[in-house]
Amino acid sequence: MKKFFTTALMLITAIFCNAQNWELKVNAGGNTTFVKDIMGKVFYRTDDGKFPWEDIDAGSPVFGQFATQAGVSNEIGFYANWEVVRHLRKRWSLSLSAGIDRTNFTYDIPFWSARGIRDTISMKDIDENFGDTKLLYLSSKFLNVTKSFSNLNISAGPVLNFLLHDNGQGKIYSRQNADNTVSYIASPLYKPAKFLYGGNLALGYKLAKPLELKAGAQYFFNSIYKKGENKSVDGSGKDVKVNPCQIDLGLSYSIMKF
Repeated sequence: MKKFFTTALMLITAIFCNAQNWELKVNAGGNTTFVKDIMGKVFYRTDDGKFPWEDIDAGSPVFGQFATQAGVSNEIGFYANWEVVRHLRKRWSLSLSAGIDRTNFTYDIPFWSARGIRDTISMKDIDENFGDTKLLYLSSKFLNVTKSFSNLNISAGPVLNFLLHDNGQGKIYSRQNADNTVSYIASPLYKPAKFLYGGNLALGYKLAKPLELKAGAQYFFNSIYKKGENKSVDGSGKDVKVNPCQIDLGLSYSIMKF
């Protein structure tokens, strides 16, 4: 009987000790994304025919085109995810998170206006919403390793983004010229890549027992656009990678330990 109680006590102790090895968290906050090297292209027509990214009509001439590096501005996005943490010995832990990530940025393309009128305009002069890019991803940080130091912790590991939604293709605009003729002006929006992979580095600071302040950065190793979409404007036709870098700031709340 003594052995039975001893064994039962050991089992209960083991279960109790292991009960705190897992933790469920919810994380949310804002982010901003930095991109560069977007190659901008603008096409002009003197009729309302087709543009190169449409089913091009070879018999309908393009009046002209202009290519230059676009000016890019980062904007505010957001993220929200669930995170499961497996606590290990000596303040080490492994984690897996999954949720949504909204990536926002905008760009503008300056160019000379059509029909020889040498006033410099840009696509945002025609449409203030031109270049606004809003990409929604299913995002996962898996097998991230965390080391805790009292109220501070540092995490690192891989991150994967799977595209769920993007905000469409290029538009065609008409513009009245100074000589009362009309030019049709357009610029394609490049197709985003369906999948991004990169690395994550994050810092956490415990504000209260269930609540942490989290700051992180993610760098992606492949281009945000599909291969062949963002070609160099120097005439070489070389594909230019646009590797996004994202920083985020938010809160992490511990829901339960089990």
